[in-house]
Amino acid sequence: MDLLKGENPSLIPGVASSVASMGVFGAVAGGTIAAVSNSVRVAKGELSGPEAVSNIAKETVGTGLSTAAGMAAMRALGSGGILGFIAFFAVAGVVKTIWDSVASAPKATSE
Repeated sequence: MDLLKGENPSLIPGVASSVASMGVFGAVAGGTIAAVSNSVRVAKGELSGPEAVSNIAKETVGTGLSTAAGMAAMRALGSGGILGFIAFFAVAGVVKTIWDSVASAPKATSE
């Protein structure tokens, strides 16, 4: 099957929608978990409200991106099962680690 010749035009939209759907699912799950844990920290006085909102936003975006990337890797391999599972979590873990390091990097100040 040659996707470039259009033999299966419904495959690409299916892949794109599953990657996007998993990204949204990951963002909702990550954001919900972050909201709960940050709310507890605010209630204990360990964190201010604006810091909590920032943390929640970073976690929501990072988890969504990493989930979508993991799903894209799994779909690119065209496999499910243990190989797909390993690919999903390997890529998602790498993307999340990169996101966390970029999102938590200190801001450069201009002098």
